[in-house]
Amino acid sequence: MQYGSDLINIKKILEPGYCPKCDAGGRSSRVLLDVHSENVDTVYMAKTEISRSKRASASPRKATVRSYHHGDLRSAVLDEADRLLEKHGIENLSLRDVAQNLGVSHAAPYRHFPRKLDLLLALAEKGFSELGDAMEKAFAAKSPEERFQLSGLLYVKLAVAHPVRTQLMFSKTIQCDDAPDSLQQAGQRAFQGLVSIIEDGQKAGEFKTNSDAMTLAVSAWSMVHGIAGLISGGQLAEAAGKEDGFVRTILSQLYSGVRKEKRGR
Repeated sequence: MQYGSDLINIKKILEPGYCPKCDAGGRSSRVLLDVHSENVDTVYMAKTEISRSKRASASPRKATVRSYHHGDLRSAVLDEADRLLEKHGIENLSLRDVAQNLGVSHAAPYRHFPRKLDLLLALAEKGFSELGDAMEKAFAAKSPEERFQLSGLLYVKLAVAHPVRTQLMFSKTIQCDDAPDSLQQAGQRAFQGLVSIIEDGQKAGEFKTNSDAMTLAVSAWSMVHGIAGLISGGQLAEAAGKEDGFVRTILSQLYSGVRKEKRGR
């Protein structure tokens, strides 16, 4: 809310000997608390109609309570939820735990995520957005082969770093009518990034053209997704912590399946 110059600081009201009638110039001393955020350093009061008449406490907040201003509480909730998701799993993720860890009221995260489902959908969108960024990074590589291999390597590293979130991204949980368009767009952007890499390789005469780019992209995506799942699940313990070399070896085999054979080879 904006009250322009009609704002007075709560510290002034709490000063000894403060007279609201005098300060109001004869106007009503009834006030409306503007507490848009649970965590503000300064609370302002407007000399308007009564909304509620809680007396503000003069005692300072505990040092452990952090202050999140407009625009960054949602990001803070998402980042903390992302961390807790890997620790506790999808079923045990709690908005209450997120709020407690951030030092905000239990009700604060619900302003951005009214339901747990809304939080899960946002986490899946976050994952696809990061994957889309990874595909863009891979596309910036010099050659079609480097782009293809880097796309697979970055996919695996991202999935291994966030195994539970990756599970969420491809689960039935997010396949619902409540899923926002932005989630679908993030997923399409990520997949289209790989399709573009393959299309570029085909145009350059480096990749096979007997299959369309979409089919080759699905094959490559399935392969690296499976590799990431095996590493995360512990079935490929020898690859843990050594994803670069291991995955590049596998991707070299995969690349031979999409590479166009040239005469003389």
